[in-house]
Amino acid sequence: MPIEINEIAIQMKVGDEADAAAKSDNTAASCGPALSGPERDAIVTDCVARVLRALQAQRER
Repeated sequence: MPIEINEIAIQMKVGDEADAAAKSDNTAASCGPALSGPERDAIVTDCVARVLRALQAQRER
């Protein structure tokens, strides 16, 4: 029986907890520089667009 997804909710945090963990543990690999607000928004917007395209492609099958 196929599964139909009518809605999807995506939540993510970029850098907040990972940066805190990396600072507290000196052996952890660095994740790079922190992202500014507009950079984060651009990444989130791109991710949402890609997920919506994937869902649309599944729906068209």
